[in-house]
Amino acid sequence: MNLDEIIKAASSRQVLPDNLGVIDSTLYLSLRSLYDSYRAGRIEKDQAKAEKDKMIRAYCLEKDRHDFLLKLVLHYREISNAVSVLACDFRLREKAGADPSELVPIAAKILNVFQGLERWKEEYDAKDAITNPAP
Repeated sequence: MNLDEIIKAASSRQVLPDNLGVIDSTLYLSLRSLYDSYRAGRIEKDQAKAEKDKMIRAYCLEKDRHDFLLKLVLHYREISNAVSVLACDFRLREKAGADPSELVPIAAKILNVFQGLERWKEEYDAKDAITNPAP
């Protein structure tokens, strides 16, 4: 449900939909309670409008935070996967007795990926690096 659908459902006292997340459910239940209070005469129209506006601003802020955190987690996973493959390649080459001059570029790449200076490149063949380490 989008914001307008949540507002409409809450104002018409529809049953709480099963598929709503925590943020959407919280807004829905808060708005439904607010509408009930207004209809019952416990709060004035100006107060109801002000509270509704506050609820919607808080909802939008939380949705933005949630979206940001989701992107952050996905980005972390991408970095973690890249570094895991590179670190495995580094260890295999090190165990195989690779010259330190061969290991430095891999270590630098790991640091660059962690620092965001280098994006993980799809063309890096992880399977080849793991199964066929350089001697």
